[in-house]
Amino acid sequence: MSFAREVVPRLAIPIGAMAVTGAGAALLLGRRKRASAKPAGGASFENPFSLRAALIFGALFAGTLLLVRASQAWLGARGMFLAAGLSGLVDVDAISIALARGAGPGAAGRVVVAIVIATISNNLFKAGIAVVTGRGRFRMQVAIALGVMAAAGGIAAAACVAFGYSVAGS
Repeated sequence: MSFAREVVPRLAIPIGAMAVTGAGAALLLGRRKRASAKPAGGASFENPFSLRAALIFGALFAGTLLLVRASQAWLGARGMFLAAGLSGLVDVDAISIALARGAGPGAAGRVVVAIVIATISNNLFKAGIAVVTGRGRFRMQVAIALGVMAAAGGIAAAACVAFGYSVAGS
């Protein structure tokens, strides 16, 4: 299947809704003056092109690919959706690549739904992390923003299906 030709146009509306919602939340939260805001000190960053990062992504991708194949073999399309939801908790890239590579003819709709599920589960997991590890207003602001983004993606995908735009259909 030509991933770009069949899947990307179908992803445009639900992922676009999430992106616009996220950009709006970032603008809204970024405009607020924070008189008591203190610069974060001691933050350390790793080189994203390091061998360690590449090996971690490779292992994550291999595990995701195995999870997708096994769940599809045992549970069919439902298994793919389950694998997308579980994999999305950790990373959206690996599941998106695994689904796109393994999708056969006529599977574009299922791939789109699975990618939207993975993206929603990733946002909800990050919202949970914000609530558990965040402090002050940050925890709720970020959790609400990510929750609204997830809802926007789900509502947009459902609306597309309801109004006949072929998100889920093949």
